[in-house]
Amino acid sequence: MPHPELVISETGWSRDPIDRFCWRCGVTRVPFEDVSQGCGECRGRPSRIGATRIPTRAVVRLGRYGPPLSQWSPAIKQRAWRQMAQRLGVELGRQAIEMIHAGAMPKPDCVVPVPVHWARSLLRGINHAQAIAEAVASELGVACVPALRACLAARQAGGDAADRMGNRGRFTLGRAFARRGAGLGGAEVLLIDDVRTTGSTTLEAGRTLATAGIRGLSIGVLAVVDPPRRASLARNVDKFWARG
Repeated sequence: MPHPELVISETGWSRDPIDRFCWRCGVTRVPFEDVSQGCGECRGRPSRIGATRIPTRAVVRLGRYGPPLSQWSPAIKQRAWRQMAQRLGVELGRQAIEMIHAGAMPKPDCVVPVPVHWARSLLRGINHAQAIAEAVASELGVACVPALRACLAARQAGGDAADRMGNRGRFTLGRAFARRGAGLGGAEVLLIDDVRTTGSTTLEAGRTLATAGIRGLSIGVLAVVDPPRRASLARNVDKFWARG
């Protein structure tokens, strides 16, 4: 695989400025949109993990799901591109630091990767979320804690909403964290995944973490898939900001 620095340099890619997306749900901000209470996609929705009382603090991302992130993210998983996972993890950690300094999210006490079932990790040759999370944790100066375990579930890529909802219950706490308050009790957690589509994966992982007694949850991803109605508006966002 090519070296990430060479690929990034050739594409001219850089992560989004933090004012280009909604801090509450992570979708692309439309120019002039008021996102102080969330964007048009999430405004008015409870900022909680399902029916729990645990608050979701923020979503931090590198960009929307489109080239080149939509090419790099699958390559990390399918071709075990560990160097790119680590490089983008560093960028995500730096993005999180900017969010913290802006008061958009609290500094996490630890970073937790969304788990991959061991069989899939073995076949792919990489645990992609953990590779990203380790780099994020290093940038933030906190521990990367593999607190969650995955049951074998249907593949998320290419599935519809019903498939994703059918995967509920696919995460459990690791043995060391199964007792409420053990290890994660009262912690601010940054949960890391590669792509946020409907949010069902991070919601399910968050529900499981809530049983460990965490205080709050932020979500970090490489890319966010904009809802169809927003994607049609967001296509011209880069052109608008480029006009500056």
